[in-house]
Amino acid sequence: MNYREMHQLAQNPAGVRSLASNLRTLLGTAISDKEADFLGKLERFTEHGHLSVRQQEFLWSIREKTSRKSIQGKYRASTLVKHLWEARCDLPYEHEENLEILVALGDGLRLSHSQWRWIFQLCRELNLIEDEYIPLT
Repeated sequence: MNYREMHQLAQNPAGVRSLASNLRTLLGTAISDKEADFLGKLERFTEHGHLSVRQQEFLWSIREKTSRKSIQGKYRASTLVKHLWEARCDLPYEHEENLEILVALGDGLRLSHSQWRWIFQLCRELNLIEDEYIPLT
């Protein structure tokens, strides 16, 4: 999480309200009750309000869900998922189930930051990639 960015956002009530409204729209039906309640409160955020660090972190995690990319660095999501799917016998069953969902999305696959981290971790475990550090932008 970028604490500086979130701290600056917390100082801008109009920005908080706008972000909360946009996130609610972007998530549509894929939003949990907890997230919907939280974003509803933020849509009414005033200049007298205060966002704790924990609330900033939760807002960041919700925002992260809505930003998806098909390419990260030199890697394409659909290619990595295909390679992982081919090597699925070396993975625990839970990972196989989640990969099956991603494989079904095909070449238009777009991943959130947390999904990219998960995919990179699996690829490193199976020695499909050698990069130690891949910046998530």
